[in-house]
Amino acid sequence: MRAQAAPEPAPPAAPAGETVNRASAAPDRDRNQWVRNTVRQHPWLALNWAQLTTAQQQRVERQLANAGSGRLLANSEPASAWDTMGLNDRTDLAFGAPGTPAMAGAANRDGGYATQRR
Repeated sequence: MRAQAAPEPAPPAAPAGETVNRASAAPDRDRNQWVRNTVRQHPWLALNWAQLTTAQQQRVERQLANAGSGRLLANSEPASAWDTMGLNDRTDLAFGAPGTPAMAGAANRDGGYATQRR
């Protein structure tokens, strides 16, 4: 009979700080996945203003007005506001952040796009 090999030692435990970082990164990963899936389902979110249909432009204008407390963000035109937004901001504006009612997402929260542009 052969002698059995000794079991491999367990990998060293991660430091406490590293465990916390992994745990806090999970919501970011989920949010990024939500944004990616939403953009795949609604590719118009990745288009520049001039490429949007009239209906899409009107939808964005209404949402920008709502996000800016009844006035367009930073007194700018909707085209410039849309074209300077990142995909996360556009997705939040159009569909709301995950776990919030539609169109009431990060654009309306403190520190969201509307607050940053004011």
